[in-house]
Amino acid sequence: MPKSGIFVGAVLAVTVFFVVPEAFGLIVATTADDVCFATADPCNITDEVRIQPGSVLDFGVRTVRVTGADKLKFGSTSATLRCGDLDIDVSGTGIKIKESIAGEVVGGGAFIVARRACSRDLTLPCLTDATCAAVSAGSCTAGPQGQVTVSGKVAGDGVFPGSFDVVIIAGMDITVSSDIDVSGTGEADGGTVDLQANRDINISGDILCKAVPPWAEISSWMPVVTLLFREAPGVTCCSYPRVQA
Repeated sequence: MPKSGIFVGAVLAVTVFFVVPEAFGLIVATTADDVCFATADPCNITDEVRIQPGSVLDFGVRTVRVTGADKLKFGSTSATLRCGDLDIDVSGTGIKIKESIAGEVVGGGAFIVARRACSRDLTLPCLTDATCAAVSAGSCTAGPQGQVTVSGKVAGDGVFPGSFDVVIIAGMDITVSSDIDVSGTGEADGGTVDLQANRDINISGDILCKAVPPWAEISSWMPVVTLLFREAPGVTCCSYPRVQA
């Protein structure tokens, strides 16, 4: 007769963790690694990127591409994006520099730098030959073109005087196929537009930086538009937009 026995079984507990994003189709970024893997070149962005206050998204000399209906959103404070080429091909607004806070639209600052690489050190970003020459790294002629191309609108506005800026610095060309609109809203002045390129600046639309009374009547709050061309020999500039202030 078989003996009675007690069967002791092992129970395997499996815990599954689900990571829920803050919002579908939204990337909240404080560094470049929040947007794509460090080895991704190009870094292809198909979701809206909300760049956090004071952040620096440094992609080195990698190309950054934004496509679809989404945008780079700099919000109500200043933030910086550094890369090789920047290519924004979207419908609507490609770079947004404003945010609604407590029912008021507040503008911020977008600082964008597109760089080339030194010929003897392809990991060293540069805008001019001087950067490379200082460390015996050749000339600033390698890697990406250091171009900024935006097919969508650049939009920023705010209710506070002097509250937002657009600064784009490129190792080669800057091309914007729509308007750059930094007009004030409520009772505010227009923003500041600062475009710097080693070659051409081509803007198919207008630069709109209209002030709203009473700031439009105060000279100290007039908007500032700066276009700086560091022209190489034999290079002809440029396609000039209308500036409405």
